This record gives sequence, structure tokens and C-alpha cells, in this order.
Amino acid sequence: MKRINKRIIDSGKIQHCFFSVFKCSILSALISVSVLASFVLVSCNEEDDDTEVYYIDDYSTLYSYLEDNTEYSLFKSIIDSAVVDGNTMQTMASVYSSYNSNSGDNDYTLFLPTNEAINEYLEERGMTIGDLLSSSEKCWDLAANHLINMPLYSQYFPNGQISESSISGDFHTVRYESAGDGVVYYLDGDASVLIPDITVSNGVIHVINKVLVPITYTSCEWIEDNSDYQIFTEALKITGIYDLLQSLDPQAAPITMFVESDQVFNQAGINSLDDLIAKVSPDESNYTDNTNPLYEYIAYHVIKDKALYLTDMSDGKTNYSTYTTYPLTLTLDADLSHEDGLSVGVAINEGFVVYDTLVSETNDTTIIDYVSIYETNSNKPTLSGVLHFVNYVLEVDTNLTAAMVLYDFSEDPVILQARNDDDYGVTSFDDADLERFVFGGELNEIFYYITDDASELARNKDYIFFKGMYEISYTITPLLQGNYTLQLRMNADKISGLVDVYLDDKKVGSTINLNALEAPNTTNSYLIFSVGDVVIEGYNEHVLTLKAITPGAIFWDYIRFRPI
Repeated sequence: MKRINKRIIDSGKIQHCFFSVFKCSILSALISVSVLASFVLVSCNEEDDDTEVYYIDDYSTLYSYLEDNTEYSLFKSIIDSAVVDGNTMQTMASVYSSYNSNSGDNDYTLFLPTNEAINEYLEERGMTIGDLLSSSEKCWDLAANHLINMPLYSQYFPNGQISESSISGDFHTVRYESAGDGVVYYLDGDASVLIPDITVSNGVIHVINKVLVPITYTSCEWIEDNSDYQIFTEALKITGIYDLLQSLDPQAAPITMFVESDQVFNQAGINSLDDLIAKVSPDESNYTDNTNPLYEYIAYHVIKDKALYLTDMSDGKTNYSTYTTYPLTLTLDADLSHEDGLSVGVAINEGFVVYDTLVSETNDTTIIDYVSIYETNSNKPTLSGVLHFVNYVLEVDTNLTAAMVLYDFSEDPVILQARNDDDYGVTSFDDADLERFVFGGELNEIFYYITDDASELARNKDYIFFKGMYEISYTITPLLQGNYTLQLRMNADKISGLVDVYLDDKKVGSTINLNALEAPNTTNSYLIFSVGDVVIEGYNEHVLTLKAITPGAIFWDYIRFRPI
């Protein structure tokens, strides 16, 4: 066994807890190579005088850690058998052993399944460890799927998709669940983190109790393969939306789908597809017509061109384009009431339908007038996007009022792809590359920048920039009709020149002197400034144009329409 350095740390000096969700000041989940718990809890008890923290020897790599800890011997045997096309020079063991202690390159995150997890995985598939080890390809896929090409400590776990893929190209998700005065982390909705944040020289290890299986199914296929969603599956197929979604390129057109289980339908008196048809479209049987009420009902459950995890849902009230002419409204507000396993503060179409009335023991009455998401089942990643599961029948809201909408340029599939690739640094695009941009003036290309630098305060740590006597137009997806204030968020320290802003060829507000705009404070250079008020009619796409009056530079984070 390699030596483990041990320090006693005065609890009064610990200022930061790995699990920042609860902002605890003492780390009480001791990292031990020999103790497994059914889940990870971090105590917030500040009365403990001394806390023991174990650090793996600085010279230990991911691979040598596995060598020295026999409780992970099955996973080590998988790594040892993982080679590329029989080429013994390209081994997974060499990947797990690689590091550069000087530059910090080749730092990884390993989600490490226990021997018990491996045995469960094998039993479910009717395999022995010998069967698995005989296939170097299967071993490679499993070992690669558990290794993320970035160091990620638990304090930085998202409530949603991890930004970096595994080295096999799959993206994993994290879900939080409170337990007592601590938190449990789940990977891909199922595997719980037993021991977090074991630091070795070339990365960080999180021990898990399940094997992470590579994603091989689309959203439609996952629903079809799970018998609890039979009614929704049949409706997907009879409307033709199943085939439509299966035909989409998941890279260019990812989707977010909200789904009712058969149990949710049953609670609303819908026990079959015929019952759903009788409720939604009793008089029209042309179900594949996009104006048919059943078609609209199912298409309304699908957000276009966005894989929207819980962590991606914006504060406040936001509309998202669906595969109907009606947008779906999401409200994120921590003060919203919630119950039994529902996501705190997530509401769909708030105020449209009253689903329930709750009366407390003190006779306080709470009206449930929104659909919510089952947090424990949601954030389900698929090849085509993400699945969420709802607690009431989600009806089409045709009486929407204007709500805040934010455009971060991900509507353009090329920008979206660049963001998903996480190819950090600068990428340049010309007019022919981008679908929603049109360049004019002296502008010949646009530069897109994305980073993983924690100090970058752009919303998604990405922005676009260009300079010169530019004229650049961007086509935004539809807005609900109403009155809005048009706002732009830019880096005030890096913009310059005079610019006019147009919406659908109509000038908005007066000429803006970008030189005169100042950052909101010394720690945040990004400024949201109002251009002017606009009136939106109908539900159509719109073209926003920035036209330089004098040469200047733009560092642009996003566009926002705030209802008046």
C-alpha cells in the first residue's frame, strides 16, 4: 500500500467545504481507501474540534492508486485488458498512468466503480469477468466512459450535464439530493458517489456504486423501451413526431422533452391512447397534420434546439420554442411551493391550469397552478438531448403573455456545436459558416471565444467579438407578442465606437456611445444596457442588426428582451 499523508486540521481554520451547496465549514466525510458508505453526507456540525483529512501521496497516479487498493481490482483488470485494436502500445493503463506534474496537463476525473458495482453490472448481463476481459474493445469502452478529460471536484459538480465529455465522447450528468444536513450526488441519475475528491497526482477520483453505461439510445427510444410511458409513446408514433425527432441531427438540433408517465395520465382519467385522443382531439383524426390538436399536444412537449438540463434553466420566467407555434414557459423561482421529489422552484406554464389545492395543518392554502418536474427522475441524458418527467398532464398554453427571453447565439447550430465541443480558445467563422448571422460593412469574419476559466463572467463563459466598420445581423427565434425593452450584455471594458441597433430594419433607441458605457463594478466587467423599447406582434423570427457609425469593437455575451 502506498503511503498516505495524514494531517489534522483545526476546524476553526477550514473556510471552505467541498460541498458548497450547504456552505458547511467542516469536512466530515473522511476520505478513506477502505471505507465505503451507501452515500456521501457532509456534516455542518461546527462543534468538532479536529477533522482528519487523508491525502494520497503526490506521486500516486490514477493507475497506481488502483494497484494499491484491491477493492477496485475488477476495474483495474478491465483497464489492463483495454487496448486499441490489439495494439499493445495504445493501452488504457498508459492513459490512467499519464500526467505532467509541472504543467498540470493530462489531469482527469475518474468515476471509479467498486468491485460490487462491477459484479452487479456483470450479473445483470449474464456475464463473467472473464467474458468481459476477453473483449479488449468492451473493456476500452467501459474504462474510457468513466474517465473525464478534466479535473472536477465535487464542489464544482453541476446540477445537470458535466461540461466535458468522457474520453469515449459521452456526457455524464450529476443530480443532487438532500439527505439530513448533507447531500447525495448521483451520476447519470443512478450511480451514487460513495467517496468524493480523492486527489492523486494526475487527477481526482470519485468512488461510485454503479457502472456508468455508455448512452446508446435517443429520447424516443428510451421512452419506448420503458413500459411506464406506453401512452406517450403511442401518441409520439401516431402523430409522426417519433419519426421526426429520430431524423434530427442531435449535434445540430438537440431536444429537451417533457414526458408524462402512464401513472400521471391515469391520475387525470386517461388510461389509454384512445382516452388521450378523446380529451385532446375528439373531432379530428388527421393526427400527423401539424395543426391537429393531438399533434400540437405532443409537439408542445419538445423544446427545439436545446438540451436543457435543470442547471441550464434561467432565473425568472423564460419562453422556449417548441415544435408547435406555441412556446413553452418555464419559471425558476425558489419560492415556489414543491412536494415529494419535485424540483424546487421549477414551474411549467405557471398560472395556466389549477391542478391542486393544498391545505396545511394551520389551514394555509397553496394553489398548485403549474406543472413541475420530478427531480429524482429527470436530467436523463440521451443521444438526442435530455428527458424530464412531469407530475401533471402538460396542456398547450395558447394564452401566453410576454416573458423575458434571452438569446445567447446558440440558436445558430454552428455556434452551438462550437460550444458543445468545448474547444477552448478562439474560433473564427466567416459569413458562409453561420446560419443565423449576416455580415456587412468591413467585417469579414466573426470570432467566437469559449473558456473554462472561472474568472470569465460571460454567462456561458463564451462570447462573440468583432471590430471595424461592421454591420452584422442575427436572426432570433420567435418572440411572444407584447411590449419589450431590448437589452444587450457586453464586456464594457472591451467595447468601443458608436453603434445603431435595428430590429427588423427599424432603428431602436438612439445611437449608442459604447466608449461611455462603464462596467457595473470593479469585479464584473459585463454590463447589461437597455437599447430601447420595441413592440412585437405575432409569433415570428426577427432580425437584430448592429451597424457601426464609427469603427469600434464588440464583445457580445447575449441579447435579452425584457417585457414591460
